[in-house]
Amino acid sequence: MAAPPVRARADYDYLIKLLLIGDSGVGKSCLLLRFSDGSFTTSFITTIGIDFKIRTIELDEKRIKLQIWDTAGQERFRTITTAYYRGAMGILLVYDVTDESSFNNIRNWIRNIEQHASDNVNKILVGNKADMDESKRAVPTAKGQALADEYGIKFFETSAKTNLNVEQVFFSIAKDIKQRLADTDTKAEPSTIKINQPDGGGANGQAAQKSACCAYYRGAMGILLVYDVTDESSFNNIRNWIRNIEQHASDNVNKILVGNKADMDESKRAVPTAKGQALADEYGIKFFETSAKTNLNVEQVFFSIAKDIKQRLADTDTKAEMFMFCIDNMFGQINHSHQQLRLINPMVEVLMVKLHRNQHAVVLKQPKECFRGAALHKVG
Repeated sequence: MAAPPVRARADYDYLIKLLLIGDSGVGKSCLLLRFSDGSFTTSFITTIGIDFKIRTIELDEKRIKLQIWDTAGQERFRTITTAYYRGAMGILLVYDVTDESSFNNIRNWIRNIEQHASDNVNKILVGNKADMDESKRAVPTAKGQALADEYGIKFFETSAKTNLNVEQVFFSIAKDIKQRLADTDTKAEPSTIKINQPDGGGANGQAAQKSACCAYYRGAMGILLVYDVTDESSFNNIRNWIRNIEQHASDNVNKILVGNKADMDESKRAVPTAKGQALADEYGIKFFETSAKTNLNVEQVFFSIAKDIKQRLADTDTKAEMFMFCIDNMFGQINHSHQQLRLINPMVEVLMVKLHRNQHAVVLKQPKECFRGAALHKVG
C-alpha cells in the first residue's frame, strides 16, 4: 500500500518539545498515553530511559506539533534524562497525590531544571491520580497550589485513568509556550523552529532555522549530513553544516554523508559520486548515495551509523553513554516469551523518529545478552 503524500513544510506551524519529569510510578507514562492515544492501561511497566510520542493540536488557528518525551524517574537514569532538558521548551513536573514523597521531591526536580534546562523554559505542576479515594490522598490540593504559587507556575490536578484535566494540562503549557514565542524575537529563540517561513524570508529565515537546530545537536550521538545530488549548492553547504556540528555537537558524535535523490536521471545530476566520496574521505566519514523514492540504500545508511555508534559505545564504557544497540532484525518482528519488545535509544533522535513514524517494533533475539542498561519497553 502506497504511503500517503507528505505535505512539505505544511504539517505544522510550530514544533514544541515537552518533557514529563517526576518520580517513578507517579503516572507520567499513563498521562502521555492518555493524551497521545486517548487510552489508559494499568499494565504499564516502569519506563527505562526515554520514550516519546507525538501529537499535533490546533491553537489560535495554528498547528502545533507536540513532541512529548517521557523520562525515567529512577536515579540510575538521571544522567541520561538530564541530557534532554536543554532542548525542552516546556516541562511538566508530575507527582502522585497519594504519595507525599513524590510531592516533596518536586523541589529536587526543579533544581535539576535550573541546572540543565534553558532559563526561559515553561513549567507546569501536575498532581496526578486525583481520581483516587480521598482517604488515600496524601497531598491536599491546596498544598500543590501553594507550591506552584511559590515558583510562579500553573497547577493542575489530573487523572490519566478518568481523563481529568489531561487535555487541559497539555493545551495550557502549549499555549503558554506559543505565546512566549510570539512575544520574543524568533531569531533569538534557540529552542523552536517556525516552519512556515514566507517565501520572501530569504537568508534570515534560513539562519533562524539553523540557529534553532543547533540546540538539538548537543544530545545527538549520530548525525546524517544530507545533500541533493542534483543541487550543487546543497553539496557545497555540507562544509558549513560540518562547522555547525564542530561548534555545537559533542566531539565524538558519529557522522555520515548522504547524497540523496540518486534515482534522478544522470542528465540532472550536479554532484558526481566521486565528488561525494572525496568529501567523505576528507572528513574520514562514511558515504552513501540514496533515494528515498526507490528506497536505495536507505536502510543501509541507518543500519551503518547505528552499528558504528554501537561499536563506539562498546569501546567507551561510560555512564553518559550507556545505551547499546542490538541491530539484528531491527525492522523485523519475532516473538520473545510471547511479548513484543521495543528498543528505545533516547539519544539518537533521528533513528527514533524514523522508527516511530514507520511504526516498527525493534525486537531482540537475546535481550539480556544484547544490552547493558538499554531502554527496553514492552509494547502490545
